[in-house]
Amino acid sequence: MPRPIQAIVLLIGISVLAPCAAMGQSHGSGGYWDRGRWIGYMPPHLKQTVSDEQAVVARADGSRLAEWPVEQSSVPSQRGRHTQASYDQESLEEIDPVPLMDESVMTAPNVGGGCQESCGPGAGYDCGPDCSPDCGGCTLFRQTTFWTRVESLGWWTSGMNLPPLVTTSVAGTSQEEAGVLGEEGTSILFGDQAVNEDSRSGIRAVLGMWLEPCQVHGIEFSYIGLGTESTVFRGSDTGQGAHAILGRPFGNLELLGQDANLIAYPSVYSGWVSVDASTKFQGTELLLRKAIKRCPSSQVDLLVGYRWLQLKDDLLINQHAVEAQTTTNIDLYDWFNTKNNFHGAEFGLHWTRPLNCLWTLEAVGKFALGNTRSVVLIDGQTTTVTTGGTTVTDGGLLAQESNMGSHTRDHFATVSEIGLNLKRRFTPRLEMTFGYTFLYLSDALRAGDQIDMNVNLAQDGEPTQIASPAVPMKSDGFWAQGLHLGLEYAF
Repeated sequence: MPRPIQAIVLLIGISVLAPCAAMGQSHGSGGYWDRGRWIGYMPPHLKQTVSDEQAVVARADGSRLAEWPVEQSSVPSQRGRHTQASYDQESLEEIDPVPLMDESVMTAPNVGGGCQESCGPGAGYDCGPDCSPDCGGCTLFRQTTFWTRVESLGWWTSGMNLPPLVTTSVAGTSQEEAGVLGEEGTSILFGDQAVNEDSRSGIRAVLGMWLEPCQVHGIEFSYIGLGTESTVFRGSDTGQGAHAILGRPFGNLELLGQDANLIAYPSVYSGWVSVDASTKFQGTELLLRKAIKRCPSSQVDLLVGYRWLQLKDDLLINQHAVEAQTTTNIDLYDWFNTKNNFHGAEFGLHWTRPLNCLWTLEAVGKFALGNTRSVVLIDGQTTTVTTGGTTVTDGGLLAQESNMGSHTRDHFATVSEIGLNLKRRFTPRLEMTFGYTFLYLSDALRAGDQIDMNVNLAQDGEPTQIASPAVPMKSDGFWAQGLHLGLEYAF
């Protein structure tokens, strides 16, 4: 099991067991009793400076009855509760009931005990008929201005597809058929597969700010980045795992058939080949939040803003061969690189539902429309060293003058994202987050898809010659998904 997933499972277990221990503790002095239920959070408006001879007595309907002398307590407690029968009726008539609880009791997180879950005057505050998110409405949001969240990611992404790049053949295969695709005894050592699709770690950081005390409008900036995923292949005719025959297959347009560039063949060539493929993904968002619903049972925010995503692929093929008869050294490389930048306008909804005083469930859906600018870079070079000197020419095997250089394309694209998040509150300001995210980019160029396996080795720039290999500019969708675990702090 990957280490990020092991850490996630461990922390979930701790979080599940922690509430049971907390509920088993006896009530301390940090709360008060209201209507027969223990409220484990003492809001600021109840922390009054009262002399040792004074205490507040609460009526069962939530109004303040009177102040009466007690011996020790300066905070409302269960022992200090008296019923209405304990007071003179005339004195009670002269007292104007004052609400014992106000909205701050609801907005302040209640970590240690019961919590209010209903809306209306009977709960100590009035949400209004439509739970509108104004200053008179109810809200479960903490009375803070900023919030920040940092999450560790364990994600998977769609792989980069590669054509057959390195082949071998069984011993005794003729030189003309060695390493050639379709010939009997030829097998693919590397390629004809998707790479960089394993799990990788990453980070997501969020910083937000409410623009007014009512917490109706806010602004949020986020960054997401995944670690570079790499796949490496090494093949040689010497050492451990050696192959006596090594070749790089291609379609030879001059011969109108399949062919192979031999790197190792007994008594003819000796050499090695390496392939390095890497993928990197990152992005940012800048969103405006507007509360469109604020209720104790659920909350909904509208999201509008800007999104940027970047996907980069890099593919480098190196080979070294030595001719046995002439000791001529031939080194060449092919390099394919793609960079996709998506810029677009984004819209979405963020839904929150408190499950109880400790746990909260969140869901988010986003959709962005914009443009993907894709840049393809192709380069290659061949270096030949003989007794007479060194010769350097442009072009390798799959990178030739016909496809080398920088190639740019702009294309309409969309980005879709859905996510689920479970929060566990530890303090009024600190919460742990755990969840799942799926993200999809509709259009991107991958490095492996920009390889044209058909090569015209005889092209000399004449109009009648076929300019190949070409640049396919083939696009495909890209997805990323996985789990996250982090902490959120409000201040």
